[in-house]
Amino acid sequence: MRDEGAYLIDDLKSMRSLIVPLFFVPLGQLRSEDWFTKSKLSERHKQLLIQCAEYDFYWVDELLDMSFQGKWYHLF
Repeated sequence: MRDEGAYLIDDLKSMRSLIVPLFFVPLGQLRSEDWFTKSKLSERHKQLLIQCAEYDFYWVDELLDMSFQGKWYHLF
């Protein structure tokens, strides 16, 4: 079963960007709480991480080229 996150990434395929999924990291008073650990990584989480990585690998070369275009160090 696909969730909204997977559909959203599909919708963004034509957008030149990087998608970096983040898990909630508690700070302050919530720091001592047990929130998200590797053992709680569900199959949906794994699929979303893979889908984001595939999306990022698709765009990374073009984004790097754009970032360094016209700079003296683009030859390296």
